[in-house]
Amino acid sequence: MKGNFTLTHMQGPWRLLGRVDYFGEYYESHLEDDTLSIDGEAAFLVDGEVGYKVTENVELIASAQNLFDQYPVDNPWAGIAGARYGERSSYRFNGRFYHLKA
Repeated sequence: MKGNFTLTHMQGPWRLLGRVDYFGEYYESHLEDDTLSIDGEAAFLVDGEVGYKVTENVELIASAQNLFDQYPVDNPWAGIAGARYGERSSYRFNGRFYHLKA
């Protein structure tokens, strides 16, 4: 199960955006073997963005995805076979990500 909630506020040249994504629990039969199971936990990920409109056609934006640096549950079988996180995680495993754009 997945859900999200987004709020945007604009005032003058400023724009703020906040987003909360919910990812439900998941189960993975690692390497298609029921004895190598991964039980993933539910998680909330928070994104934020601040924009400033410099001119009518140019906006400077600073944003962060996964602001609180949430990671999926570790793959308990990673030392035997596979990567640190399961293949079927409900959300990305790269952690926090910042970026600037115009």
